[in-house]
Amino acid sequence: MDIIEVISDHSDYIEDDYMSLFFCLYFCIYYNNPEMVVFLKTLIKKMRIENQEIDYLLEQIELNGV
Repeated sequence: MDIIEVISDHSDYIEDDYMSLFFCLYFCIYYNNPEMVVFLKTLIKKMRIENQEIDYLLEQIELNGV
């Protein structure tokens, strides 16, 4: 819930810097938080973000899991 609250509070920044979502994904994987990964994947799809690093990381999650 803390991560979701931070993302909500800083949504303007996230829209300007998509790499912040990349690092959120990275740390969710690092700390083995699959529920948060699902939330971030849904958010990224809704925002229609096109970023090679994020796309690659999401592809790796699909192939290998969290």
